[in-house]
Amino acid sequence: MEAAKVYTQDGTVDLQGRPALASRTGRWRACYFLLGYEACERMAFYGIASNLVNYLTTRLHEDTISSVRNVNNWSGVVWITPIAGAYIADTYIGRFWTFTVSSLIYVLGMILLTMVVTVKSLRPTCRNGLCNKASSL
Repeated sequence: MEAAKVYTQDGTVDLQGRPALASRTGRWRACYFLLGYEACERMAFYGIASNLVNYLTTRLHEDTISSVRNVNNWSGVVWITPIAGAYIADTYIGRFWTFTVSSLIYVLGMILLTMVVTVKSLRPTCRNGLCNKASSL
């Protein structure tokens, strides 16, 4: 009877498929990681969202209407993708892998944005006061 209390009672397994030990599963250790990750992710999101129109108009030389439309489209995608993620998590790959894959995609997007901002050759050129608009791929 005591051996049954060592393992989780809900059928949870570890990454190797063995029954998960209750003393090493979830609890505050996982909660601290998720809270830290979400705090950093929210700071990054609001930092980007508050400056994106300004960046698109000044650095990428888009007109204001296009940059506002692009930011609104980006915002809509950002707020609607959790629904797709929830469906994928519940139907196919589970919470852990959905969180891991979506976090990797998010971090890759942040790295790409950082590269575009820092690497000068990735920005449109300006010659004699005339600036080219950013081109799409």
